[in-house]
Amino acid sequence: MQEQITDLIHKGINPGLFSLISDESIEIHRNSYLGKRIHIASQNDLKSSSYSQLHALSVAMNDSIISKHRPWVVEQVRGICREITGNQDEISVISKNAAELIASGLLSEIFGNLEPLVEAKKKKTPDLSIGSNRYIEVYCPQDSQPEKEKVKAALDNQSGMVRTTISHPVTGSDGKALTYPANKTIDKVLNHKWSNDQTVQGAENILWLDLMNGFEVSSLKVAPYESLNHAGHTYIGSFGIWHSFYGRKDKSSFAPDRFVLKYGDAHSGFYSQHKDGIFRSRASLSAALVLTTDGVILLENPWASNPINESTKQSIRSIYKFRPEYSYFGGVKLIEENEIDGVLSRIEWLYGKS
Repeated sequence: MQEQITDLIHKGINPGLFSLISDESIEIHRNSYLGKRIHIASQNDLKSSSYSQLHALSVAMNDSIISKHRPWVVEQVRGICREITGNQDEISVISKNAAELIASGLLSEIFGNLEPLVEAKKKKTPDLSIGSNRYIEVYCPQDSQPEKEKVKAALDNQSGMVRTTISHPVTGSDGKALTYPANKTIDKVLNHKWSNDQTVQGAENILWLDLMNGFEVSSLKVAPYESLNHAGHTYIGSFGIWHSFYGRKDKSSFAPDRFVLKYGDAHSGFYSQHKDGIFRSRASLSAALVLTTDGVILLENPWASNPINESTKQSIRSIYKFRPEYSYFGGVKLIEENEIDGVLSRIEWLYGKS
């Protein structure tokens, strides 16, 4: 494994993470979160999800977070280096150790007063604080476990050098998942967050949504809609992540699979969002920071009871791989509701439904 680590350092991975592991005499198990990603990243190019995860983790292991919170950091690093024994064990490591390490490290670079918070008994608490009355809640949804099992079974039943199968890792393929995929994505993206509110009343609350370790999606998938040009035709659709924050129940529309702008029928195949986006129903959330495989996206809540502060936004401009073109924010002012309504209206217009 040492040769793989050396090669990855030459490819841009910060050696600080491995120096900490060496100093603390921590063994990297091959079947650990870190061991798996080292192996996969060393076998693939720099665009692989495993390389993105390693790079973000290595950047997060900066002098600021290590010097100020070394015991906490070491505990999390031990978690990502220990053997993973099953799906639930892996989910726990990714969600608790890897996601919080990356969030805390990247945020400590722009907020010098970051503090990991101890979970209180019988009380829902945020995961991090970044100064007075400003909190971060870290959440890392995971792809469909039944779908993983179906893919494994399908591959195990095949023989030969090349084995293939079709996978739907985010939505799964059961029930109506393939008929209404955007609604399924909306459910999965913020899964437990609909009922598990860790915000602090009267404070600035930011949700850190890790979609790099969970769904391994790029920034493009967070856009309200995306297009693809193929064989002279323009296809358009929505993945559902943006709508999970801003969409409107029974109002936001999603096109059927492979909707072609030139020939698409606005009267058939469409379906509506089945629940309001979380920003509409949770005014206690000031904003969200969405970590993807190629950067961090800021989403402001126009309905927030405690809007994100201008000084907070100024700091976020400097965060690791900030993607302003995919972000939704209002500059020196809070983003307004009519900006969101404008996006929803454009989608309706593109579908020929306005």
